[in-house]
Amino acid sequence: MPTDSSEHAAKVRTFFDRRVEAYDAFYDPPSPLLRAFNRVFRKAVALRRDRMLELARQHGCRTVLDVGGGSRRNTVWLARQGVERLVGVDISAPMIEQATELARRAGVADRCEFRHLDFIHLPRGERYDLVGAVGLFDYVLDAGSVLAHMASFAEKV
Repeated sequence: MPTDSSEHAAKVRTFFDRRVEAYDAFYDPPSPLLRAFNRVFRKAVALRRDRMLELARQHGCRTVLDVGGGSRRNTVWLARQGVERLVGVDISAPMIEQATELARRAGVADRCEFRHLDFIHLPRGERYDLVGAVGLFDYVLDAGSVLAHMASFAEKV
């Protein structure tokens, strides 16, 4: 594993740039067998997504910053559940392109904004009711720095 954060970010970006379709298929499997497999063996993914919605409702969150969510299936899902404004940040341009198309097809593009950048470089200033990252921490070198940066955007949760 690289020790330099910019080298690591480049490797993560390349990894996801090449796997948009495979990553997205994880959330929307093409076959009933894969859907059943995911419900049993990858249940945590849906549970974390559901927990974000539960927290949003519990704390009256109207705005969400979703960090490193790939093709943004969870972001679009949250918009379809009634969250008013969502911003998704991802290091992979093809993932952001996929997210934009998913939001358009779901009819929630007016409430979703997607930004292509390494989250750690997102300038401070904007605040969101809820800041979430489902699956991000598997791909970062310094979780403490990322978590502190996330906290700087959080208004409620």
